[in-house]
Amino acid sequence: MKKFLVLALVLGMTSMASAVIQLSVNGLPAPDEIVLAPSDTIVIDIMVMDGHNVAVFDWGLNLSNDLGKLDAADITFHQFDLAGKVLEGNAQRLRMGGGNIFSPAVEGPAKIVDEILFHCEGEGDVIVDLVIVDQAGNIIDGESNLQDGHILDRLIIRQIPEPMTMALLGLGGLALIRRRRA
Repeated sequence: MKKFLVLALVLGMTSMASAVIQLSVNGLPAPDEIVLAPSDTIVIDIMVMDGHNVAVFDWGLNLSNDLGKLDAADITFHQFDLAGKVLEGNAQRLRMGGGNIFSPAVEGPAKIVDEILFHCEGEGDVIVDLVIVDQAGNIIDGESNLQDGHILDRLIIRQIPEPMTMALLGLGGLALIRRRRA
């Protein structure tokens, strides 16, 4: 019984640790997955949960493939003693530094990074991972006060075809069937 209670406590603390920093989409807590049309754009934010403070480290957003694109042109950093900044980035990977991050604990949840745009670039699934990275930009493996492993949060974006694309595909299929019968 004691082993079971210890296991439940460890699992509960692990789930709390991974919930300290989370992604949000269009200002709302991010679901595990969302569905977008290829022309859709969403705003991804990074939030810290109530009662936590964050040590100095860098964040990274990584996309699993090139079916989506990140745009940090209008990014805003909140809650920082020194202004945060984008350290390096491209359409599939973004590394951000926070400078001296707030202490004591936040009252919140509070946005710490705002206005990262994600745009669909094709049909298919894209996984957005929020990770902690070291000064060289490598994903940190192992444990820290914020994580159990290196992925803090994950968002799966499923991209569906535009309705007109589906209509044209359907009409093309009907034309092929009709031609085959004639």
